[in-house]
Amino acid sequence: MSTDTRASQTAPLRSPSPGRRFNRGEILVAVAFTLVGLAVAGIAGGYDLGDLRRMGPGYFPMILGLLLAAIGVALIIEVVRSDNPPPPLLMRPFVMLSLGIISFAQLVERAGMVPAVFSLVVLSALGERTLRPLSILVIAVLMSAVSVLLFIEALGIPVPVFPE
Repeated sequence: MSTDTRASQTAPLRSPSPGRRFNRGEILVAVAFTLVGLAVAGIAGGYDLGDLRRMGPGYFPMILGLLLAAIGVALIIEVVRSDNPPPPLLMRPFVMLSLGIISFAQLVERAGMVPAVFSLVVLSALGERTLRPLSILVIAVLMSAVSVLLFIEALGIPVPVFPE
C-alpha cells in the first residue's frame, strides 16, 4: 500500500470562514475598474490600432483599457482572498475632497486659477485632520503658483489668473 506524499504536502484550499464579510465597496470599485477598462478597450478596438512602430489612434487607449481591466481583476482577487475586515467608511475625506473639486470647477473660470486652486487645496486638505493650518497655506500657495506657471504660462490655457 503506497501513499502519495505530495498530496499531503499541498496547501489546503482556503475557504471563506463562516460569517466572513467581504468589503462590498472595494469589490464594487474593482468591478467598476474592470468594466471601465473593458469598455475603453472595446471602444478603442473600433479605431485603427496600428503596430508598435506606427501606433494608430486606438493603440494607446487599448493598452490603457486592458491594463485598467487587469488591475480590476487583480483587485477583485485580492479583496476576495483577504482576511482583513472592511475598513470603516470615513465621510469627512470624501465630502471635503468632493467639495474641493466642485469649488475648483465653479471658480476656475469665474474667479481665476489662483482662487480656484487655493480653494481646491484648502478644502481637500481639511479632509485630513492631522494637517496644520500653516502647512495647508504653504501647500495652497505653492500649488497655485505651480498651476499658473504650468497651465497658463507654459501650456497657454486661456484662464484668468485672478478675477478681472
